[in-house]
Amino acid sequence: MPRSREMKGQNRLKAAQKGEVSAAEMAKRLEMTPQAIGLWCKRPGAPVRVDGPRVWIHAASFLRWREKELVAQAMRDVAPSVSWEAARTRKALGEAKLVEIEVANKLKEIITIEDSMKALGFALDRVNTLVRGLPARLAHLGETVEEAAEAEVELIIAELSEFSDDVLPEDETAGNVTDDQTTD
Repeated sequence: MPRSREMKGQNRLKAAQKGEVSAAEMAKRLEMTPQAIGLWCKRPGAPVRVDGPRVWIHAASFLRWREKELVAQAMRDVAPSVSWEAARTRKALGEAKLVEIEVANKLKEIITIEDSMKALGFALDRVNTLVRGLPARLAHLGETVEEAAEAEVELIIAELSEFSDDVLPEDETAGNVTDDQTTD
């Protein structure tokens, strides 16, 4: 009989070591299926010990390792599809364009939209003033010429008014000439 006890001892599987739990127990703790925990145990680097058909998991190490794996997977999932090199190149090109714009601005080679709108407003106000004064300047040529000039002025003013309403902002203070400034 001693021999049969020796045989039983040889076939016996090793018990869990300190800090280890069975895969089934870890599945219960993590509220996972045994199949899911089995997939985790098969991953490279998993802190497990295989003892025949049984898998022993070092619980604390497994939890830390699994957390790191989940974080790494999440980072891979949200990582941009653009390479770092392409992103760096795009950033460098953007910065170069900004520098070019700043240099051109300092050299007065460009003008802001706001400044160009003000300049256009001043120019249209000046044209308005000059056109409105035209009939008075032509009055010495005769009443017929003065009336024809007045009619043309009204047509020009009407067209300029439509143009400035379509193009210029409704800002009343930007580049408008007051009635005091339009008198000759």
